Amino acid sequence: MDKTTWHKVYKESVFKHFDNECKECFKEIKLHDGVVHHKTYKHKGGIYNTSAKELIDCRKITVLCHECHELEHQTKSIDGITRLLEVDCIECFERYPKEDMINGKCDICFSIELQTFKEYEY
Repeated sequence: MDKTTWHKVYKESVFKHFDNECKECFKEIKLHDGVVHHKTYKHKGGIYNTSAKELIDCRKITVLCHECHELEHQTKSIDGITRLLEVDCIECFERYPKEDMINGKCDICFSIELQTFKEYEY
């Protein structure tokens, strides 16, 4: 079965199983407000050749609203390994994980700015 057919066959029953609720933020969602989220695409025989019930029982799928689904994919790759989203420091232009940035600066550049500010404070 291909991806589109699998979702046409199983999406409604998956949402019903999870009580039409996003399992991240717990808000009530309708079919068009969310997605069947695959926690992994690894499954014996192929994920789309497996019933939704079996994937639910194996905890390989869940239901997420569009917002939570987007956030999930910003922080994790499809196989569950955390993806570090890197950005450029506006001061030194080196790349650092986004979560380590302070006001657009890496912790080193921010520390230098803070130290400079403290020196002028006195």
